[in-house]
Parts: sequence; C-alpha cells; structure tokens
Amino acid sequence: MERHAAFDVTGEGDGAVLALSGPWLVATIGRVERDLAASGDAKTIDLSGLTEIDTAGAWLITLPAATLELVC
Repeated sequence: MERHAAFDVTGEGDGAVLALSGPWLVATIGRVERDLAASGDAKTIDLSGLTEIDTAGAWLITLPAATLELVC
C-alpha cells in the first residue's frame, strides 16, 4: 500500500485526467502540494486511487477542481 499522496496526469487538452492515489492526509500531502498546482489543465479528476482522505487532503483536491468548467 502506498504511504504517500501521489498523482498522475494522463491525456491532453479536454481529455486530460488528473488521477490521485494513495493516502491524501495532512501528514502525506506536503510532497505533492506544489506540484499539484502546476499539474496543468486536467478536465477530470479521478479519485478512485485514493486509499485515505482527511479534510486537508480534500481541501487540496478542491484547488484544481475550482478551476474546472462545469458543463450541464
């Protein structure tokens, strides 16, 4: 089991996906915080790889989510 927060961006443009994995906890997100901000313009966030999450991890995930354009 992963013991640190991680992410990967796959695809490009409108098909880009930000895939999160591992535990997104206050003790584990420090390593990805800066890199996440520069991760690009993913239009989809995949949370299926998360193993644990606390409010600090949830807050960090909302940063790229806040820039997504909602389509109804």
